[in-house]
Amino acid sequence: MILVRHAAVAVDRRVPAAEWGLSAAGRAASVVLAQRLTAHSPSLIVTSVAPKASQTGAILAECLGLELVTAEGLHEHDRTSEPFVEPDEWHAQMRRFFGEPDALVYGRETATAAADRFAAAVARHPDDAAIVAHGTVITLLVARHNPKLDAFEFWERFAPGAYVVVDMPGYRCDAGEPTCIEVE
Repeated sequence: MILVRHAAVAVDRRVPAAEWGLSAAGRAASVVLAQRLTAHSPSLIVTSVAPKASQTGAILAECLGLELVTAEGLHEHDRTSEPFVEPDEWHAQMRRFFGEPDALVYGRETATAAADRFAAAVARHPDDAAIVAHGTVITLLVARHNPKLDAFEFWERFAPGAYVVVDMPGYRCDAGEPTCIEVE
């Protein structure tokens, strides 16, 4: 299975992050991403309902000639109650989020709850699908099944438009250490 983080977004502090769409660079990177995904032969593109993920997925599906499915439950960790913060504070909050997965330390759901929801949604799709979603929930799923992985460190390097390929069943990565494949 291919787990894809949506491409780069057009940040607009006036609207919630869940409503952001792709930037021009993100749209261009999605075309390059599609070319890279051909080597993995996905059977289907499945996306979160969020605009940034569905727009990335639509470009992938069009370029690859694949069916596009939008699915519930693939959305990002629910932090709609949180204000926009600067990068240093954001990273401190996320470090705590990953470090205390069963505590409600940031947003409206714990890391464990977000991982459970996302895992259930992913499981409803074929093992050879490309799932286009969000960095935090993908990180939570991959870390859950690869115990050697430091979730926060993986999350920090899992850039927009990057993807990770996991073996199914079990979401295992080669040698338990996933490689983020980034699109430049």
